[in-house]
Amino acid sequence: MEFWKNPYILPNTTIPQTQIIQRYREKNKIEEASREMKYLLALRPIHLTRPERIKAHVTVCILAYLLVYTMEMMLKRAKHSISPIEVLKQVESCQLNQVGIKGSPGYSLTVTEMTEQQLEWMKLFNCENFLKPKALKQITKSLQNTL
Repeated sequence: MEFWKNPYILPNTTIPQTQIIQRYREKNKIEEASREMKYLLALRPIHLTRPERIKAHVTVCILAYLLVYTMEMMLKRAKHSISPIEVLKQVESCQLNQVGIKGSPGYSLTVTEMTEQQLEWMKLFNCENFLKPKALKQITKSLQNTL
């Protein structure tokens, strides 16, 4: 990849003006997505040096952005005016809790009981299957293996 010290504009009369404007707007969409990722995901500078960790971090950021964007489209389709960030704020109180006795190696995992609104969001985003006892048992079992 080459970098130039000074930007150059090279005219190309074979490209229609409408296509140039469209390409310019596409550039703006990419820049806007980058700004949104920084704001929505509260991205802050991190200092990674290993290429595989940098790639993993970028991948997670892009997946998070795609998730927020998908939520936004689903909310619009359902004619909700709330933002994905507000929905996430509403559901963040529902958590997976580790419950145990201090000093004892045993513990159990429980899920905070959801409000009616949180249940509605789960249905809207087609996530209600995760609330079924069998799915919760599988999730908690796999998490116990990682804790």
